[in-house]
Amino acid sequence: MSGKPKKSTKEVPKKPPKKSNAGRPTKYDPTLNKKVTAYLLMGASLAETADFLGIHRANMDLWRKRYPEFHDAIEEGLHGGDANVTGKLYKRASGMRVKKEKVIYDKDVAAMVISQAAATARAAANELGLSELEVEQAVSTAVSEVMKTNPGVMKVTYYEDIPGDVKAQIFYLTNRRGKAWKAEGAVEGPTSGEAAHAIEWQPAEGCQPLANIEDIEAEGAKLNDPDYAGN
Repeated sequence: MSGKPKKSTKEVPKKPPKKSNAGRPTKYDPTLNKKVTAYLLMGASLAETADFLGIHRANMDLWRKRYPEFHDAIEEGLHGGDANVTGKLYKRASGMRVKKEKVIYDKDVAAMVISQAAATARAAANELGLSELEVEQAVSTAVSEVMKTNPGVMKVTYYEDIPGDVKAQIFYLTNRRGKAWKAEGAVEGPTSGEAAHAIEWQPAEGCQPLANIEDIEAEGAKLNDPDYAGN
């Protein structure tokens, strides 16, 4: 028996549409790099920085992998501040030479400058054949102009040696070489009662150690007695 084959009534599953490569455009902007570095240098975390940028943390991690300049901006923010502070701490601990400036006034220099200005003005006025009054007026004008320049006022550059700071040294060493420089807690010894009598004191040079606590108390009573003049 011949005839046309019947069409299947089964539905053929549709293939899912291919994802387009032209996804939502990225919000990355290279001008954000400096802001990211500055924000991290202030102590912000990566999560806080993502909130500051108005993006999800995962998106920021994606930018970090995709854009080398953004990665460098984050690295500078995370580690640049630490390196800067560590360098300053090291200088403070080891001591340093600091360049400074100060303004001084030298009256001798001021007098010399004023005198030279007056002499130059007087010589020029006499060369022109001016009258004595005109000469004095020229000198006065020259001196006034010189005074406007603050003669004798000078900026001096000098260097000051700052010794190393002990606290900075301890802090640096306990963090860099913790095992060798770990700060041990202070142990308080006995201060009164029977335990205090057990403390072994080293006598000063030329002195004999006292035998027991009774001798120590006796000697103390003698020292507190104004009439006792010693042996």
